This record gives sequence, structure tokens and C-alpha cells, in this order.
Amino acid sequence: MRSFIILGIYLSISWNSFGQSETYNHLYKFAFNKGNQQPDLAISYGQKAIKKAHNSSEKANAHYLVAFYAQHQGYYGLAIIHYNKALELYSTSLNKTTILNNMATCYKNAGKPWQAIKIGEKVYKHFAHKKDSVKLSFSINLLANCHRDVASYSQSDSLFRHSIQITQKFVASNLPNVYQDYARLHQRRGNYQTGIYYLRKAIKLSGPKKKPLQRKTRLIQLSRMYLQHKQLDSAQLFLDQAMAIPQTSLKSTIFLLSTEGLFHFINRNDSLALQSYHRCDSLLLRLRTHSNHPIQQKYTRKMAYEVYQSAYELLHNLWFYGDRARFAQPKAWFEQRLNQEKTLYESIRVSVALKDSLVVARSAPKTKVIRQLNPWWWALMIAVLVVGGGLLYRRREKTLRAHTNYVKAIKASPIKGFEHPKAQEIEMLQGIESLAGHRLKLNEIKILLMIGRGYNYNQITLTTNIPNGTIKTVVKRLKDRCKVANIRDLM
Repeated sequence: MRSFIILGIYLSISWNSFGQSETYNHLYKFAFNKGNQQPDLAISYGQKAIKKAHNSSEKANAHYLVAFYAQHQGYYGLAIIHYNKALELYSTSLNKTTILNNMATCYKNAGKPWQAIKIGEKVYKHFAHKKDSVKLSFSINLLANCHRDVASYSQSDSLFRHSIQITQKFVASNLPNVYQDYARLHQRRGNYQTGIYYLRKAIKLSGPKKKPLQRKTRLIQLSRMYLQHKQLDSAQLFLDQAMAIPQTSLKSTIFLLSTEGLFHFINRNDSLALQSYHRCDSLLLRLRTHSNHPIQQKYTRKMAYEVYQSAYELLHNLWFYGDRARFAQPKAWFEQRLNQEKTLYESIRVSVALKDSLVVARSAPKTKVIRQLNPWWWALMIAVLVVGGGLLYRRREKTLRAHTNYVKAIKASPIKGFEHPKAQEIEMLQGIESLAGHRLKLNEIKILLMIGRGYNYNQITLTTNIPNGTIKTVVKRLKDRCKVANIRDLM
């Protein structure tokens, strides 16, 4: 504690001795040029440019740049914050509408379709009022996909029909994509015949020579629809067409192998089916190890979950409406794999939420220090806060020493929402305690749980009254004891 007080005094005294020589133009240009190769670095320099901006126009452009690269990196929470700032600063309606459309996309990708719908409706009304048919078609298609995600199928169907009408007149090149999205809606509703009809139209419009990788993906999707519709010959025909296209990618090959494995299961070739899915798992592993970025990890885990989920749903339908003895064993195998992939996917989602919240916390605006005050007054205030906080902390800690497990400690916490911790969270805390080599204290439990649930440092401070500096100190101490470079490695 003495070291902390000395450090606080030193920082207070030396605050005026530091300055930054970079100009806004230099910082903004550097962030813009580094965006494609080093987006994280571009975000950092964009935030510095915000502080050096001389007027609202420069500040708005810097906020938009940070939001754009944050969205590209998958930091949707950070992107939404800066899009909101740019929205307040821009004056033209076109800029505001573009930002709202990007925010809707961020909410959709972050798994919050209702927020995306709320913003998307504003974008739709603006483009309809301006009679901008091209942008209107894209905004309607985004709304239709969001309504499909929340199972509002009637509304989604109406929007897709409207989108098709406008796209046919003004953006014919995007019509195959709209047809493909509309086919997924019918697939979700179980209208496989209608889904097949629109997906075949999408394939026909795209042509055999245009975008072979996209065509291959659509052919695989069509083959799966025919399987769901119990038309095995047609399914095999379009799967063969997909296999004949030389264009390859890890994603298309994964879906191709999984579809091929389904055929083997249906045809009672269990050994060949398992072989196809083992190859599929190997490619998923390659895709996962291609990059350590958490967004790439989440994307791969989500793909694996969707592969086994779609296969399980298909075999479940064949088992329920057909030969139960024939499909019982493959169905049980897919159910086991589905549960495994679901657990892994949920785990990486927590890690990505943690990464996003930490990026937001680091980018939060700092409170301006009134430099006219004597530094010794700051030192005195820091000392009073540290001593008072330490006494309150010790008093609270004594009341919890009798608890011997995490569940009791969390239930004793006054934070709403921690009354029923998940088993995954308890396992995470126990693992961190084992690495750290000591029993976690109450504040450490609170901080780790709230970070894992997506809270940033400022939100944790408001909820628990734990000072922001204490939170950072706790996180740093845990990283040092557990010998990790990043806090998300502990999750």
C-alpha cells in the first residue's frame, strides 16, 4: 500500500512534465494507412487522433475511422461506441444514415438482432424517404435477415418479397444473394420445396463461370436441402456438381465433406461417414490454428457447431419420421458431437466478449485532471481513499471467510445476477485459483465474473464501487501469478 501511495504522488507531480508532439493529420494519416495490415494499431492511433482534433469535423472522421476498424476486427462494442460519437458530430443525413446502417450490422453480428432491427427500421425509412432504391434494397434485406434470426418469419417473408421486387428493378446483380437469403428463410420454416426453388434461381442467375467458390457453396446448400426434402438422387446430383468445381477453400471443403458424410450415414456406410467427418475436423483444426485472433477462433467454433447442428437436425427428422432403428446410432453420435461443439463455442464467445470489453475499457475517455490544484492535495486525497478503501475491504472480507466454496461467496455478493452462477464460470474460477496458487478473494471473484460477462472496467466500478485502479491492479496481479500475457488467457 505504501508503494501505491508513493506511485500516486509521483504520477501527480510528474503529470505536467509529459506532452505529445503528434498532430491530428499525422495521427489520422498513420491510422488510415495501417488499417489493413495492423488494424489494432490503427485503432490506437485513431483514438490519439480524436484527442488532437481541432474541430467537430476532424473528431467525427476520427471516431468513424476507429469504429470502422473495430467493426472489421470484431470489437462490436467498441465500434458501436465510436459510431455513436460520430453520429452526434456529423451534420449531413447521408453520413448519419451510413453510420446507423453500420451500427445495425454490428448489432446483428454481435448476436443482438432486436437492436439491429430497431436501428435498421430508421435506415429503411430514411432511404425510402430519399427514394434511394439501391441502398433501400440492401437495408430491407438486412432487416429481413434480422427478423429471420428472431423467428419473426411472417415479417421476414414480407420484407424479402419487397426486397426482391426492388432488387429486380435497381440492383439486379445482387438478386442471387437475396434469393439465397430467402431460401434460408424457407429452409428454417421447413418449406424445403420453396427453398429449393429460390436457391436454384440464385444458382441459375449467378451463372457457371461467375464466382465459382460462391456457386460451389450454393450447390452444397442445395444438396442439403434436397436431403432434408428426402430426395436423395437430386441431392447426390448437385453434390457431384459441387465436387466438380475445382475452386477450393477450407470453408467450402468442410461443408462438402460434412454433406458427403451425411450421405454415407444414410447409405449405411458408417466407416466412410466417420472418415469424412474426421477429415472435416482436421480442416476445422487447420482453420483454427491459421490465426490466434479470438474472432477467428469464434468463427471456426461457430462453423463447427453449425456443421454438427445441421447434421443432427437432419438425422433427427429422418429418425423421427422414418426408420428409427436405422438412424438411432448415427443420431446419438451427432448429438454427442453437437454438445461438445456447443460447449466450445459458448466458451470462445465468453472470451470474445471479454476481449471486446477490455478494448472498450482501455479506450474509455480518462477524467481530466485540474492541473491548477497542488499535487500534494492529490497525494493526500489518494492516501485517504486508499486507507479508507483498505479498511472497508478488510471488514467486508472478514464476513466472507467462513464461506468455503464459490457458490456461497457469489450468493453472498450484493450484485444482482450472480445468484445462480453457471457451472462453466465456477470451473473457470477454480482453474484460475489453481494457477494462482491461492484462494481467490471476493473482489477477485466479482471482477473475473463481470469481465467474463462482458462488463468493462467503468461498469464494474459503478456496480461494485471497486475503484478502477484496483481492478487493473487485481488483473495485473492475476496475470503475473498465473504467468500469462493477456487476461483472456485465464478464461
